[in-house]
Amino acid sequence: MAVGPAPPGAHDRGMVSAMPEASSVDASALSPGARAVVTRAVAAAPLLGGAAPRGVQVVHGAFELWADVRRWRPASEAGDRGPRLAGGAALFNLRLAVAALGRRPVTVLLPFPERPEVLAVVRMAERTAPPPGWARLYEVLTALGGRRACPGWPASTAPRLALRRAAELEGGWLTMLDASAPDDRLRELIERRCARWPDLAVGAPVDRERRGGTIGVLSSFHDLPVGQIRAGEALRRVALTAAAYGLCTSFAPASLVNPAMRAALGRRLGHQLCPQVVLRIGSPSGDAGPSGLVDDRAARV
Repeated sequence: MAVGPAPPGAHDRGMVSAMPEASSVDASALSPGARAVVTRAVAAAPLLGGAAPRGVQVVHGAFELWADVRRWRPASEAGDRGPRLAGGAALFNLRLAVAALGRRPVTVLLPFPERPEVLAVVRMAERTAPPPGWARLYEVLTALGGRRACPGWPASTAPRLALRRAAELEGGWLTMLDASAPDDRLRELIERRCARWPDLAVGAPVDRERRGGTIGVLSSFHDLPVGQIRAGEALRRVALTAAAYGLCTSFAPASLVNPAMRAALGRRLGHQLCPQVVLRIGSPSGDAGPSGLVDDRAARV
């Protein structure tokens, strides 16, 4: 068992604040082209269990990301986990788009307790260059670079460190399980309960029958609504990072809707982690190589 994760820090989210800043830009004053950048980014968010965010609106000069409350089923096993995870993925796309426009995305999660359908408010703060690596992720998001691997690395491998770091930077934790792992009981549990693996549509098309690759369990440090949104942001960043290395990511719907499975995963993982979604990461051909994803500490996305 790996050493337990440390509590998540601010990392490069130095973009989270509850206070509007004097240098903020009124989003309603953006040009049509800039507005299109934002709306396209939100629309590119993946569907998770059929859930998708309702969309983004400009209110009082800031972007409000809304969930589709018609998808919420509080009495069901799934509850509103899917919409919040999908909303978190859309939120990361929105933050990428604001950064691509040359502004710092100041983000507040669930800002209105009386309006839980508003998942986040994003304000365009002072002009600044995107954080390191975000330009590459935005290229992947806009399909400018998502169909090819980064030069210098085989398409069938990706730095394990980069994928784990992607989850950590969004307040999540990614546990990775190779096909050749000595202790395969956790992987066997996942394979037995996860029959479907829909593609997240990031990177090159994949074989629908792919069963190889490395399995990843994406967890949060608590299962409150904020933790679910943050897990969605981590999910999107991990998928985009994998695509930057020529890898495809799919997810298991069973891990969203089956609380017994998540509880079993949590007991196996330990460290007080709350599993949110199970991922499969591999090459478009379905072959992740004999050793799965390899470490490459010199590589950074």
